[in-house]
Amino acid sequence: MRILLPAAQLLMGFLLVIPFTNQFARLRLHERGVYLAAAVTAANSILLFAAVFALPWIDRMFRHGMPTPGAVRRVVATGRIALASAVILTSDLVGNGVGGDGFGIIAALLAAFLIAMAAIDRPPTDDDDAWCP
Repeated sequence: MRILLPAAQLLMGFLLVIPFTNQFARLRLHERGVYLAAAVTAANSILLFAAVFALPWIDRMFRHGMPTPGAVRRVVATGRIALASAVILTSDLVGNGVGGDGFGIIAALLAAFLIAMAAIDRPPTDDDDAWCP
């Protein structure tokens, strides 16, 4: 969790700089749509990861207790999906700018494969049920 939020913020910072480059004016309409989708999913992942830190306060205000580990796990899992989507879309966008359409698709597929391998290869640990902001 402590790595996911800064990673999402770094990706969002990268995406916020892209419109100020000269290459952004040369993007086609569908590439601008990919950029917008990547920026929105990166922003959503930041909001979801930040929401985990607000859960104890929300639960104290409304339910008078600590958040259940299942609720935290669901919020973090949703944030991971949003961050993975933003990474895949960004790799497609950057790949298109660097090497053309074919290279962008290959870069996006490679990013999706690496994300899937990291998610599948990770064995569950006792920390998965623990909540520590």
